[in-house]
Amino acid sequence: MDTTDIKLNSKNPAVIAQVFSELVKGATKENNEKAFIYLRNKCLLPDPLLNETARAALIMLVDNGTYQINQLLPDFIPSLSTINNIAPLSKVILPLLYMELKIFSDKKEPYTKPNLVQHPLVKILQQNTQCNIQIIILKEIIKGYNNNISLDYLTKFNHPFYLYCVCCPILKLDLHLLRSKLWSLLINIDENNHTDNIFKLCSWLQVQKIDVAEITSVLIEEVLKSKIYLSEPNSSHTDCFILMQILLCYYSTLNGSNCELTFKHLKDTIPDNEFSHLNLCLIILSKAIQSCPSLYLTDLLDLCLSLVKNKRCAPYSFFAIKSSLLLWLAVPSLLTQDALRIANNILALPSMACEKENIPKITATIEAIVGESIPLSSIARELMYMTWEIDTKCYSNLENLLLTKRRDALNTYLAEDLTSKAYIIKKLAEKRPELYGKDLVPHLSKILNECSESWMSIPMVLAIEGIGHLCKAEIIDIVRTWETLVPKFKSETRVPVIKSICALISEIPLLSYTESYEKLNDEVIQFLWAYILENNNTEIINAALNALAVFKFELICANIPTYYLEEELPQQTSSILGQRTVSGNTWLKFLLMCNSREGATNFFISLVKNEISNYLKYIYQLKRQAEPDNFGGLPTNSIVKVLGEYVKNNTANISKWINTEKDKLFIACLKILSQEYIKPLPPLNWCFLQELIHIPELKGFCIDIACHQAILSGSARRLVENYIEALTEKNNASELDKEFVIIYKNLKYIAKSIQPIILKPFFEKTLYYTLTEFREDAVLKDILHYLIYVLEDDQIQKSNKNSIEEVISELVFIVDVNDLTFSLLLNCIGSFSEEGLEKLTKFNLSFDEAEFVKKMKIRCKIACKKNSLTPMKWINDIFSYAFKNNVRLEIYLDDISTCLKSNILHSDTPAWLMELFGQLQVKVADRCELTEIEYFSDILSLSVVYFSGLSILLPKYDYTSIKYFFPAAIAFILDEFAWHMHRNQILEWLHHMNMAENIPKEYRNIFGWALCSLRHLEEFSKNSKWMKYFDCNIQTSTNKV
Repeated sequence: MDTTDIKLNSKNPAVIAQVFSELVKGATKENNEKAFIYLRNKCLLPDPLLNETARAALIMLVDNGTYQINQLLPDFIPSLSTINNIAPLSKVILPLLYMELKIFSDKKEPYTKPNLVQHPLVKILQQNTQCNIQIIILKEIIKGYNNNISLDYLTKFNHPFYLYCVCCPILKLDLHLLRSKLWSLLINIDENNHTDNIFKLCSWLQVQKIDVAEITSVLIEEVLKSKIYLSEPNSSHTDCFILMQILLCYYSTLNGSNCELTFKHLKDTIPDNEFSHLNLCLIILSKAIQSCPSLYLTDLLDLCLSLVKNKRCAPYSFFAIKSSLLLWLAVPSLLTQDALRIANNILALPSMACEKENIPKITATIEAIVGESIPLSSIARELMYMTWEIDTKCYSNLENLLLTKRRDALNTYLAEDLTSKAYIIKKLAEKRPELYGKDLVPHLSKILNECSESWMSIPMVLAIEGIGHLCKAEIIDIVRTWETLVPKFKSETRVPVIKSICALISEIPLLSYTESYEKLNDEVIQFLWAYILENNNTEIINAALNALAVFKFELICANIPTYYLEEELPQQTSSILGQRTVSGNTWLKFLLMCNSREGATNFFISLVKNEISNYLKYIYQLKRQAEPDNFGGLPTNSIVKVLGEYVKNNTANISKWINTEKDKLFIACLKILSQEYIKPLPPLNWCFLQELIHIPELKGFCIDIACHQAILSGSARRLVENYIEALTEKNNASELDKEFVIIYKNLKYIAKSIQPIILKPFFEKTLYYTLTEFREDAVLKDILHYLIYVLEDDQIQKSNKNSIEEVISELVFIVDVNDLTFSLLLNCIGSFSEEGLEKLTKFNLSFDEAEFVKKMKIRCKIACKKNSLTPMKWINDIFSYAFKNNVRLEIYLDDISTCLKSNILHSDTPAWLMELFGQLQVKVADRCELTEIEYFSDILSLSVVYFSGLSILLPKYDYTSIKYFFPAAIAFILDEFAWHMHRNQILEWLHHMNMAENIPKEYRNIFGWALCSLRHLEEFSKNSKWMKYFDCNIQTSTNKV
């Protein structure tokens, strides 16, 4: 052991200081590496006396210029990750770091802050978090602030370390001492220098994580108690601190934490008039009320009351607080009696009660007003029914109200009382017959007995409807019910009641068990025939005919009144296979003599509909090549045969019957045959229609019949083709009038058989005429509706669809984009085939703004279609084409916004948006111009905000303002399950874009804030990624955030 080592081991501080002084002198005269290695080794010894003295000697050599800091630090810092005893090394590195920082500060040289992952102070704490290490670091930081180093340089250097200690998303209890001291130090620095360092750190503090929220709340409360708040109580930063604290209170209440003192402090802290986030805070507190433990509910409600009294409190936030109070008002207790006294000052309206726990209070209140007056009784009864819809347990209360009756009431009030009862009974029978059906029968019977007066028809009608519901549910037997009610019904004369009786009868054939009751069927059918025969009131006749049409044709024939059969009864009726049939003359006589021609016509339409639906294939098979001249293949009792042969046989006589009863009968027969049925009429030679088509009153019916039969009949098809060609060849467009509309109405039939060579010229002429000369929007709307049906029908010839697409594609560019006709054409274009849409919306190389706007609107319209697998692909080309031709985003903002909103829930939306993220990243990587990057960043931010749904809550901003809501919107989106798989990708994307240089500064800041808003995500903290994300650059100005 040499003399130097003996002196160093002497434990004598004076001797040890002398040894290192000599070493300093020697190193100053001759700078050799051996002396540096010796000093470095002594600095790392565990003996505090030796390492402190060696460190002082090393720093002296740095001060006198013997050693350079930029040479020493690269030698010491790598040892942080390998050395076991890190305290001595920390005592050496920390002073050197701050000495280097002072040199930069004094020379005012540019200084690049170290990133968080490589920061020396962070590496020290990662190796050892013992209390002595934390104290060493804290002392050096404080010393740095006292060494006249520029605050900007100190902030740049220390900020990553502050982030690590204060904002770590993973709870580290061993850093509690350092975190607390650093926070107090930062508050004092901000107080003295008015920096926004605290606000920057608050931006990364955890709020939603329950295990960290309480600590964050303590830190924010310390800020609000400091001079920062006292000096500027109305600053935007302070408003954000208060909002953050209230949000923290909400998450703390979810965890059952005690926020009593925090609520009291907030009540005293929030400014009276200038607090800009008051309504947002009330919305948050309304949610906190629902999860707050009773222990400090009083303090929470006291805070709410003070905020509600503020003149800036909006109605929606006030009602949010009131509705939250119902949870506590419904279940009072000793523990909450003080809180409920305050709640009464913010008392909610009873009508806001929608929870089942509140039902007893509501029923008691409703029952209290029943005895006041009949109008109030009716209202109370309806309110009780609404309560029953929420909770069926209050049926007994409802039934008690149904039993109440005021005998001293005037007729008007009595009718109102019975009407309300009948309505509720009917609804009960409709909604829950299995539960209350048998209980309702006496109520219904009582109403039927009490409502015999002429002014009581409404409750009678409602009661009969209730009986119908019970019969359909098979709670009561319609057979016995009819036997009981028929004596009362026979003498009934009130029109509404008779109509309801007919409706009840119409339910009988629909019940499975009634088919075997022949007597019942015969009786009710005769009942209906009596109404038809003995009444002149068309409403009654129509109701009876509608009910009669539901029964089987054989039963209708069996009970037809003899009035229509006249004296030739044996000849007019016959029996086929045991079933009674009626001759055609009988039906024609009925159609002629019925007191309601319209009702009779509709009755026949129902009969024909049932008959045609039962036709078998052989009906449509021709026995020879030519079409038959009559309906000989149909049975003698066929209604179609009767009507068809009457029309054909009397075609030559129609000109003699003008304005006669036979003329009206002929028109009625033709009208019945011209209706749309599930199948065509049987084969027939329809050439006779050519003689009728020139009569204006019959033209429409003839064209309808020919169009319906065109797919089956050559004669009908030739008639339609000739008619279309005649319309197309008219020289004067005004001669078309509205004749062509009937062709469009039947286009779904004729487009299956008539070729494009005939139809396309017709489309061109009539559509052009409608758009340019006729200009009647209702007609155009009907025409396009028919075209849409054809375009969407898979059975229509593709060639005819292509013809329609070609004509519409030409016309869409001749109408004004602001005209209603363009919107109508858009609806039709949405049904084009994909090939037709691609051809129509393909952008030309030469730019024309009007054409661009139209094609853009078409693409957006297509993208709004719900049945498309990838609707958003249609708007992809819009963005690049618009930028290339200097089209401002506001020109097509509204259309794009509508498209985005309509696809919020579409399954393809996440994939499309991620592709948009990727496109912007590629443009940044390719170093595109800033204007292009900003343009597509605007589109991205617009898309994210609208997909998040946040746009609904915002005023109508221009797109340059909407982008500032991107951070909140991306947080909304990633909270949705459909977006979870993209979280990691978006976090990495935001960090990359924030750190990229060739991005507009404003968007770099927005992407940084967006990353900041996602700090609560699990993926943010996983695998220590948060240390990388904390390095992003964000601006803390709150002017636009």
